[in-house]
Amino acid sequence: MQTQEQDFSQVPKLFISETSGFHELIKGPSMAEERTASMLIRGVEGKSALTKSDKAYGACIAGTFRSRKLVSAGDKLLMVGDGLGYISEAMDKELNVDSDLGVALPGLDISPQLIAAQQQRNPWQTITQGDCLKLTEMPDLRPHGIIVNEVIADLPTTVVSKEILVDLMAESQQGGLTFDLDRFMVTHGIEKKPDIESLREVHRYCTNYGLSYPDLKFADPRVPIGIGGFKLLEQAAEILPSGGWIWLSEFGDIEPGTLPTPTNLGDHIEWSTQFDQMRKVAEKLGYDTEIVPLAEFIGLDEDKLAIIHRTGGTGEPICLTLEEAVKNFPEEYPRSSRFTPRFNSELSSPETLSKSMQYGIQWMLQCHELGVGPNTNQIGELTSKDVEIIRIGDYFADFYSMLAVKK
Repeated sequence: MQTQEQDFSQVPKLFISETSGFHELIKGPSMAEERTASMLIRGVEGKSALTKSDKAYGACIAGTFRSRKLVSAGDKLLMVGDGLGYISEAMDKELNVDSDLGVALPGLDISPQLIAAQQQRNPWQTITQGDCLKLTEMPDLRPHGIIVNEVIADLPTTVVSKEILVDLMAESQQGGLTFDLDRFMVTHGIEKKPDIESLREVHRYCTNYGLSYPDLKFADPRVPIGIGGFKLLEQAAEILPSGGWIWLSEFGDIEPGTLPTPTNLGDHIEWSTQFDQMRKVAEKLGYDTEIVPLAEFIGLDEDKLAIIHRTGGTGEPICLTLEEAVKNFPEEYPRSSRFTPRFNSELSSPETLSKSMQYGIQWMLQCHELGVGPNTNQIGELTSKDVEIIRIGDYFADFYSMLAVKK
């Protein structure tokens, strides 16, 4: 959410916000600036005490696909934008190594550096460099299912002035087939070719899919529209067979009328996903849809306390229980050390903050059981390792998944 008033006087009336250029040009396959839900639950050696199945994120979603009978022997499932390859690795183990279904898991990514990292982790995987918004131009893919995990926020978001959007929707609805979009753009000073094409897209999506923005009077002067997610659903509908499906996950909102909000990740900006609008587009395209909290989809043990641990030399985060941290990283969490619990106020909900004392007691008990500080008789001496901990369900509070099955 935006926390301070912004100056929109120098902001163009219409522009596209996307990260494809950033991901194509990154110099190294690091995800240190990211803190994705899937990365936090990637587990150690394919296991995670933070899920009810004790499995890592990729294995959890693969297990849910199987339990819902979305995967059959010999299927081809396209993995879009798999970061460092952890999800594909866990899915392959769940679907092929452990159960031998013979499921193909080709990858698609726009970043050469990340493809190299994925290929190093999963040498068995065939990965194509390309844009997921151009699936129809890749006839060799033709999957039965498409997995798009935490990618939508990186796709194009069209940001248009509220004044233009209000007038566009009003005149389009009143004018019907006689509405002159070209004249409308001249009236509003839209002259550059990219801006003209963008506004045509906005008009098409609002008209074809019945998108509405009822609370614009409360919005900022610039209104973001998740065009990239809509395009992806259209592209998938073109290549999926009847009964084929696309599964998407991202941080966002499910309340009607809620607008996407930006998150500044330091070197790029991502936009939240408005799942209510995504559902409207999907159902118009002939999908049956289901939206559920991501925590529910993967079977997260939401009340578990977790350390946000940054492992390796890259600073990439992973969430571990205290017991997992002591077991897997003994050099960093020796039993003789004392730890100061620091609850992450940025990630925690107000409800959780009000229970911080309760969580603090849980932390102390866990430390005592494992023979790790802090020692309640030496509270004043807790000056060593400062450990950032969260209730894992709080981080997932704004993450959702949408399953869209083509009729």
